[in-house]
Amino acid sequence: MIWDEGLLYIEPAQPASTEPVLDHLTRKMAAAFRKARLSEWGSCGVHECVCGAHSTSRDYRLPNGEVTNSLCVHYVAHHRSEVPAGQLARIEAFTFGEAEPPAEQLQGPEVVLARVRARVENWLGANRLNTWTGWGLDVSALSRNLRGGRLPAMQGYSPARSDAEDLLTLLCSIQADSLSCVEAAVEQDHGGVQQWGQQALRIPGWDRGLWVSPLLALIQWCKGMERRSAAMKLRLLGRAATAAGPALLELVKREAGDRDYQYDLSLALRDLGEVLGVSLLSQIPPRPGQVGTCGYCDGSGDCYCKRKGMASSNQCARCNGSGKCHICKGTGRLSQ
Repeated sequence: MIWDEGLLYIEPAQPASTEPVLDHLTRKMAAAFRKARLSEWGSCGVHECVCGAHSTSRDYRLPNGEVTNSLCVHYVAHHRSEVPAGQLARIEAFTFGEAEPPAEQLQGPEVVLARVRARVENWLGANRLNTWTGWGLDVSALSRNLRGGRLPAMQGYSPARSDAEDLLTLLCSIQADSLSCVEAAVEQDHGGVQQWGQQALRIPGWDRGLWVSPLLALIQWCKGMERRSAAMKLRLLGRAATAAGPALLELVKREAGDRDYQYDLSLALRDLGEVLGVSLLSQIPPRPGQVGTCGYCDGSGDCYCKRKGMASSNQCARCNGSGKCHICKGTGRLSQ
């Protein structure tokens, strides 16, 4: 139970039943909820059931004064075995009649799956969706693994859900006009997109190692926020991302004069260093400057985050919160 005083504030641990239990208890709950009004307590946040059903962001007050949430009918119909007996007894005592629950309140597995698939299709858009499916993405399998898998007590997602979420995040980060860059990198390093897609787009268990060269190609080919996104998405590859280390360090040397490029590379190197347990940021060379003066910070000793006037250095990948230039360590001078 999340909250024992409220009605049906529970966190089921088992998948939703394929068919709903449509007996007098479910119909009593549906009738009572039909007469409910929004609680004066305001927003309580959206809750996701283990099976993928979603609540609204509000609590509701029933005619008898009890407070519940918009998943109340769903829990009684699809998670009956996990509803505490005392809560069922409270529903049994309702005197508000009975009503057939609508599909949007039941939120059965097929309704949830259809909503998840629509979300995937909407996020990717027709062009990208056609390309990814042509390369081997099974949208149905992806949607099934994105449905549910929410662990109780705010413990995140199940491994299968996390695996699918990571792949969807990666697919959504690549713009339609950059897919040709991915295709070129795949054909050069892995033979062809269909062959590559059999493992790189497999659900569950997509091969993260096969994504190293496409992301490196995007880092070199893209500009602005898309390049930064590709650099940050390397972290989704876990230990497989370590294969990108030599190429990233070579890019760092080659693009020493481009501050924005250096920052994007520093994000990738920070994440890679965390995987390896070492710091790779110190290998970013300073920009060309005067002899003895740190060309990277122009002798100020300040990190990029401070020079750009950012409110806080806490999240800065370069200085790790110190506010000092990671090359000269805040001195403004280079060691001779």
